[in-house]
Amino acid sequence: MAVVTLSIADRHYKLSCAPGQEEVLARLGQTLDEKAGQLLKNIGFIQENQLLLMLAVLALQEGQSGEKKRLALEEEISRLKQAGQQSGAAFKQAYERAESEKQELQRELEHLKESLESENALRLKQEEERKKQASLYQLNEDNCLKTIENLTKRITALAEMLKKE
Repeated sequence: MAVVTLSIADRHYKLSCAPGQEEVLARLGQTLDEKAGQLLKNIGFIQENQLLLMLAVLALQEGQSGEKKRLALEEEISRLKQAGQQSGAAFKQAYERAESEKQELQRELEHLKESLESENALRLKQEEERKKQASLYQLNEDNCLKTIENLTKRITALAEMLKKE
């Protein structure tokens, strides 16, 4: 066992501790000495046993206060964990809804794309048909004009023949 000498309110106390704990015990002794100095400053001279008792009461109060803070922090941690889990679940649900909507929109987009392609193919076919019909009309018109021209020539020739006779 290691031995540490603590100095509290100008009184010296030898305490045993586990090896390696000397620094911790020395720091605690310094803290007690500071608190003893504050007590003596506020109260004035008091007996050694009363001073030690008051230091013990103060240490217990601080320990209880620390325990209350620890419990409050544990409650806060628990509340934050629960809120985090709820937020995580809500996020997961929102993500799944968004993913589902995305897939639905992709299906709609694919359907629209197919409809547009079909519509374009139909429009191209109609345009080709219209061009064929226009070409046929042009051919018919040309044939009609040639026929009229031939008939006109024949009529003119017949009319001249009739004049000669």
